[in-house]
Amino acid sequence: MSPQEITSLYQNSLTRLLLDGIFPYRCYGCGTYDTLLCSYCLKRLPRRSPVTVFFDTSKESTSLDSLTSPLFFKTPLVSLSIHDYKFQGITLLTQSFAGLLLEAIEHSPLRLPTYITAVPLHPKRLRERGYNQSDLLARELSFLLNEPTPIIHHVTLLKRTRNTSPQSKQPDRKTRLEAMRDVFALKDTAPDIIGSIIWLIDDVTTTHATLEACAKVLKQAGASEVHGIVIAR
Repeated sequence: MSPQEITSLYQNSLTRLLLDGIFPYRCYGCGTYDTLLCSYCLKRLPRRSPVTVFFDTSKESTSLDSLTSPLFFKTPLVSLSIHDYKFQGITLLTQSFAGLLLEAIEHSPLRLPTYITAVPLHPKRLRERGYNQSDLLARELSFLLNEPTPIIHHVTLLKRTRNTSPQSKQPDRKTRLEAMRDVFALKDTAPDIIGSIIWLIDDVTTTHATLEACAKVLKQAGASEVHGIVIAR
């Protein structure tokens, strides 16, 4: 290696160290400084089409009226960023993810909700993690939808009554549905939701067992429609 190449390598390394100190975050996709998901990488993510799938609750064994999701969980950038958002405390991803949900909703025939709520964590897991990523999403989405005029309410409607093992450890949909039986209940402080349209927010879904269990409780409490909205599936 020539002296010029050594000098260039040293300068580049020094520059990276300096930038890492000033901008501690880099894009998951391209490494751009001072962002976790840059606009270029967000635009390149494969989108689902249609973003919303509707269910006939009178014919299908479901309490969910629809499921909206903009992204594919199998996309490596999506699965990695959601994992870190959920388990590594990278809550700065909230704005990017909520923006993706808003984009999906704008391309969906969904009616605006009476309430936006999130899939709850058990108090024990909430203490361990320090935050509920789904509730952060629900709050940010509500904020985006309410600009410039507040018309939609973010509320905590549900509570988790049992601390279950992660759904990813369950082998199939039937087992997951069984594991979710009687896990959720309406909060004592929840408003009257009879006749309400509810958007139920979570980060990701595979078999929809968690969303289904939540929707069942909300329908039993009088909600007229429950629509699941997730980042990816």
